[in-house]
Amino acid sequence: MNSVHMDPKMKLAEGKSLFRKTKDGRIFEWKVEEDAPFCTLQEVFQKVDDTMGFNVELKFDDSIIYKEEELKHILQVILQVAFEHAKERPVIFSSFQPDAALLMRKLQSTYPVFFLTNGGSEIYTDVRRNSLDEAVKICTEGGLQGIVSEVKAVFRNPGAVTRIKEARLSLITYGQLKGGTHATPDGN
Repeated sequence: MNSVHMDPKMKLAEGKSLFRKTKDGRIFEWKVEEDAPFCTLQEVFQKVDDTMGFNVELKFDDSIIYKEEELKHILQVILQVAFEHAKERPVIFSSFQPDAALLMRKLQSTYPVFFLTNGGSEIYTDVRRNSLDEAVKICTEGGLQGIVSEVKAVFRNPGAVTRIKEARLSLITYGQLKGGTHATPDGN
């Protein structure tokens, strides 16, 4: 399945339908209660032990160019839920969408914000998404706390780890190496 898009300004009570598009191009109505009854961020904050930390990934459709006011509205709704329900739990926000990460930092200073990157495994039209060096630049210029990178990107560019440390940024990795091996670029 591709993405689901709903106008973020539209209230659910107004009844605008959501649609899904399959890889073969078919489009059908998406009924949350039947097709994907996920819990809300508020419900997760309320039901998961308060000592459990969260990395709240801010996901956006790569094929859409968002206006700042759209991003701001979406992020403010998420922040309102976090401020009201996260309590004292550790929370970080992260996003592959550079403008969303930067705006989240501008909107608040309570929670750390990390830039997500695959470090160049895929190439995007937004060059800020295409390398660890660009990720460092985004973080330092925007006051973000760190980078979440696909682990293979770190191994392809081990010198970036030094630059990340020199910039006093945190680095978190995701993914696996072939065979599920876990290692660090410096061999530790």
